[in-house]
Amino acid sequence: MRAWWIAPFLLTGCSQDSGETADTHEPDDTGEAPPVDCEPGTREGAAGETDGLESADGISYNVRAPAEYDPTRAHPLLVVYAPAGGDPDTTEDFTRLTQDALDAGMVIAYPDHVSPTSASVIERLGRIPGEVAARWCIDPERVYLTGHSDGGSTASVIAIWELLDPAPAAIAPSAAGVDADWVEAAGCPGPMPVMVLHSTGDTLFSVSQGFGEAVAQWWATCNACGPKPTAPLEDGCVAWPDCAEGTEVLYCEGTRAHGYWPSLNASMIAFFGRHER
Repeated sequence: MRAWWIAPFLLTGCSQDSGETADTHEPDDTGEAPPVDCEPGTREGAAGETDGLESADGISYNVRAPAEYDPTRAHPLLVVYAPAGGDPDTTEDFTRLTQDALDAGMVIAYPDHVSPTSASVIERLGRIPGEVAARWCIDPERVYLTGHSDGGSTASVIAIWELLDPAPAAIAPSAAGVDADWVEAAGCPGPMPVMVLHSTGDTLFSVSQGFGEAVAQWWATCNACGPKPTAPLEDGCVAWPDCAEGTEVLYCEGTRAHGYWPSLNASMIAFFGRHER
């Protein structure tokens, strides 16, 4: 358990955050006005590419929104945290998640890496989802986190330290540098869908040293799942059954070195799409 406390960063942005009432829109075919999630004119974010944004804490980030983005409708948000030395552009090129996320109707954000990583840096990076939600109409019940290496560690720590309120709907850390001993000491944050991606070829954070599979098993225990199955899914991942509150724990193990992003983007986006808070 941590010896210090970070207050949760509230995900505001849609009509829930300020008691705003829905605007009056033209009726649909049923004669009723469609629901409004964010008040017209309250979100300056636009469809397409928005580069060169900077958080209140001085972290640069880029945002991509679907071509059909509607500033009055709440969209899911995927935040992709950068590996060490990465920036928004290189992380986007490295993961190639943008098109899959946009096709799924998601807004996707790429924050810069901040070095050296520390508790205060994790705090600052944990504020990025809320800042995106202040510009784009985001559903706070459908916020998802991923990232590779330092980025995977950041996604994991934000979830385990419960820095977002509501908590992320699901996370998918890749090649994360948090091991079984660390997560055990940090404590279970409560049921959360998790897709752990790691590799037997990762010599920086070796599976034999408690990274990857052992962390997935910890999440399965945290989520009160059944025993680990022996048969993999079609994409090669394994899924623990009967997890609490409809959560899932997946472990997807590759064979390549630490510096490779796993080729499971479609599976990841589908995993996120199965879960909301």
